[in-house]
Amino acid sequence: LFDDLAAKPARQAEAIAEAVERRRLTIRRSPETAPGQATRVAVSVLPDRTTTVAAVAGTVRIATPAGPEVILKEKMVTKIDEKGLVAKPRVLPGEPALSFPEDGATYAFQSKVPRVDMRWKPVDGARAYRVVVATDGRFSRIFADEKVAGTSLAIRSLQPGSYFWRVRAQDADGYEGPYSGVRSVKAVYDDAPPRLAFLGDVFYIPASWPLSNVFSIGDALIVIGSTYLAQHWCS
Repeated sequence: LFDDLAAKPARQAEAIAEAVERRRLTIRRSPETAPGQATRVAVSVLPDRTTTVAAVAGTVRIATPAGPEVILKEKMVTKIDEKGLVAKPRVLPGEPALSFPEDGATYAFQSKVPRVDMRWKPVDGARAYRVVVATDGRFSRIFADEKVAGTSLAIRSLQPGSYFWRVRAQDADGYEGPYSGVRSVKAVYDDAPPRLAFLGDVFYIPASWPLSNVFSIGDALIVIGSTYLAQHWCS
């Protein structure tokens, strides 16, 4: 069919096999693809019995008994209806550029779990974005999978550990472009006791005052307080 079908993930292999069985759909590598360049496609069979085919890398040719062969260039997508008619290819949404937080950012917390605001730059033609957060870099353990209209998502309820996230854009018809790069954040439980502030840390004696390099304002307040108490008791 193209490249090595056996090397594809199980879900993709099943989708391709189902599409072929339903409509005798043929997808083959196009001569336009540069020698040595990998060819990757994404196939989805939808509940309405239509099939979408996207050229993730390289150029492919799609043929059905219902119509002429269609060339699907890289980063383009098409839909095959129940009768086997292939729609005019269209460009997929671009890859979002992640902007915040930086890769490897650490969020320390004690009694209150941290909130992580994930942000990315807008993509031309995008109507929505799919944000996927996982607890492993292969995204096999999904923590959150959200569809949002804007360019940010706040994640809460993080437990101590590392989290990986990526984003992809969707156009008005629900076609999804490629995923962004992957970034990670780390939530760390901080069990260190809070630092106590002493008077000498809060106040200071101006350097122009006598003995400013010997006594701090905290020392002076302690002496004044002790003198006041001594006078109060003696009286």
